[in-house]
Amino acid sequence: MEPRYETGLIKNLLIPMSDGVTLAADLYRPRGEERFPALVSFTCYHKDGWYGMAYGELMRAMAQVGYVLVAVDVRGTGNAGGSTQFVRPSEAGRDYYEVIEWCAEQDWCDGKVGVWGKSFGGGATLVTASENPPHLGASVVFHTGGSRWMDGSWVVMGRPRFLESVAQFGPRMANWNFMPPGYRDPEGRWLSVWREHLENNVPWLVTALDMHQSGEDDFGPWDTRLAQIQTPTYIWSGWRDIFPKEMTETYRALKAPKKLTVGPWMHVLPDAGHAGRIDYLHELQRWFDYWLKGEDTGIMDEPPVCVWVQEADTWFHADEFPPPEVEERAFYLGPEAALVHEKPRAASGSDSFTYDATAGAYSDVRGPKGLKEDQKPDEIKGLTYTTPPLEEDMEICGPPELTLKYETTVPDTFFAVKLCDVWPDGKATIITEGWLDVTTVKTYDSAWGTASDEGPTANLRIIPSAYLLRAGHGLRLTILGSNFPRLLPSIGPGEITVKWGEKPFSMLKVPVRPPQDKVRKPNFLTPREIPHAAPKAPVWVIEQSPNAKTVTVRIGMHDQMAIDGGEGLATVTYTHDCSGTVGQEQPSLPTARGESWGCRESESEKIEVKTVSVYGTTGFDMIITVTMNGAPYWRKHWSRDWREDGAK
Repeated sequence: MEPRYETGLIKNLLIPMSDGVTLAADLYRPRGEERFPALVSFTCYHKDGWYGMAYGELMRAMAQVGYVLVAVDVRGTGNAGGSTQFVRPSEAGRDYYEVIEWCAEQDWCDGKVGVWGKSFGGGATLVTASENPPHLGASVVFHTGGSRWMDGSWVVMGRPRFLESVAQFGPRMANWNFMPPGYRDPEGRWLSVWREHLENNVPWLVTALDMHQSGEDDFGPWDTRLAQIQTPTYIWSGWRDIFPKEMTETYRALKAPKKLTVGPWMHVLPDAGHAGRIDYLHELQRWFDYWLKGEDTGIMDEPPVCVWVQEADTWFHADEFPPPEVEERAFYLGPEAALVHEKPRAASGSDSFTYDATAGAYSDVRGPKGLKEDQKPDEIKGLTYTTPPLEEDMEICGPPELTLKYETTVPDTFFAVKLCDVWPDGKATIITEGWLDVTTVKTYDSAWGTASDEGPTANLRIIPSAYLLRAGHGLRLTILGSNFPRLLPSIGPGEITVKWGEKPFSMLKVPVRPPQDKVRKPNFLTPREIPHAAPKAPVWVIEQSPNAKTVTVRIGMHDQMAIDGGEGLATVTYTHDCSGTVGQEQPSLPTARGESWGCRESESEKIEVKTVSVYGTTGFDMIITVTMNGAPYWRKHWSRDWREDGAK
């Protein structure tokens, strides 16, 4: 990827929408009068703040090879006019469509437009493509909720994402959505935009929880809309991200020309991961050059799927995912915590455990390789079934499936399962995991599995993975009744019994890729160093009460950046601390607390926004306060009392 053009930056270009609202965009473009294809990205993270810091150099790099990069603040955020109460695809799609068509008409664009994005921006990219704007020629999607975009981000099977969304993302986004625009235009438009946000914005978390309480949080399958996408789409995902299931399902649902690359990454771009670091910008250039410039880059001559195998630390190409050579291998649960190949012939049996709402706290504690740390502290809170040490290597490649025959006295039974690599020293690290609310899925079309009263039976569709289990290691299945703090725990209490034996039997199906004589591998380049925001792992702290009856998980984040504030340089700082707490003996009373603080400071002014939220199963409160130079400027309080089945 050799730079061919000098580039410039045009700040805060206004984009009119058909309803009179104006969005705002920054343009990273080659200098001169030549026209180029445009690459649009949509963000709620402020083009003049965190988003610009994180992706500014990436956009300059793509501008250097002949593209106009258009970073757009979406409605009600940053410098964009209008207001936001939530992001509904049907509503947001109208804005995205109009932006694509507006770009195609500008004198700096040659009429061809692409769209790309990560996380929120990845979801926005899929929404844009589903609208099929006439001038949209290609798209690239990184790490997003995919086929159930907003459903997977806020609520899973009717259970709020407890720490990630209720305590962390929700309050943090509320703080951002009430911060003043980072860039101050000479005409003073920024102030009227900010006042409109303060007056009319509603925190997304408030709307999401209101929808959840009213039963409106089933956003429904996206498969139909994905199948309608006509735009060539390149999907990028990571095995250690939170969305590999959604991303691989999205790929399979697409009918347009498509590619899929799944690496070992967490929620970061592919040049910043703990392993498998590649020059993804080169791949993006090849993709967009092919579809928007008509250049034969060879990218469509390659197999469409590229997969990184964890622990083998290698890539391979495939024609589909899972690869056609994958074979299903069955393992049966049995006596003495055994997980074996042979179908049980012994009399039926069972194992039981007492529901523990604190189970799951160690599921997201990661080591330096991105692998989740030893799961022993969680294993004692449920059941485990383990194979003997393997006699030969076994490569898992695809989504495992688990059938559980069970009995329960827990009113709202929930299964959280982990597949773990048991090392020769006894350490157990997560390969992949899955979960199922057996009550909700009986009436809910869930990608996570099904349940029936016959048996009763739970069928879990576990998150796909590609992982090499070495000879001498074991495969372990861990079964828990909670996935705290990721998802809201069950009310409990009660006991869960897993049944095994000849009839009925509980069974794990593992997709195994046999050794291949010839392996097709990609020719990825080593990433070139570009100065962009380094990934910051959040602080993750687990606290237990002295008697181990209560567990609290805390995470914290901090960012500070210098920005072009329009009137001169300004500093923007964000700090976020949140926690989730649940008691073993009071599982019906979990609490999630989030505190976000944002500050925009220049030589003449200091504006601070503070958000505090507290969530419990009986109610919710969020307070946002704004101060200017230390003096109170604005305050609002949202409160919900679900015990009275009403809002106040």
